[in-house]
Amino acid sequence: MECNALSSDCLAPSEAAELRVTILYEDFASGVRAKHFAENLAGDLGSVCHLSESLWRLELLERPGIAGQAAKAAEHCDYLIIAVRGDHALVPAARRWIEAQLEGAADRGAALIALIGMDGTIRPAGDGARAYLHSLCAGKGLPFFCSMATPGREETGVPDPSPTLSCAALTAA
Repeated sequence: MECNALSSDCLAPSEAAELRVTILYEDFASGVRAKHFAENLAGDLGSVCHLSESLWRLELLERPGIAGQAAKAAEHCDYLIIAVRGDHALVPAARRWIEAQLEGAADRGAALIALIGMDGTIRPAGDGARAYLHSLCAGKGLPFFCSMATPGREETGVPDPSPTLSCAALTAA
């Protein structure tokens, strides 16, 4: 199923009972932000779904046992959410894991959502997580959505309850 927006219209009737989300996060603040986003996404979809989520810290994907558990959890997810503190390159273990999980994801109607907190550093174009994830999704025919958050309360470890956490703040690339 092809989908260009995050809405209940994107859910086939067989998928409407459960919204399966796998979250990869960099640190506590980005994990909380992603969890809050997933809850908002389920809320935006209304009563058509129940949220089923699993959360995994990016750096722990270097451990084969944990990477395997995360892969099993992500096997049938509707949305893979990657939440990072800044638009920097992802660690190699995370890149390998993401690439493996995206095989066949387009065939099952999944999408990737990047939640990137801006850390104030300037990077060359194409050097960060956003460009990498966008390119990866484009190559696999997978829908890609991204939200770039401005610095704020996120730096204190407390998620900013601003509209950047809402589905409306996402942009399809």
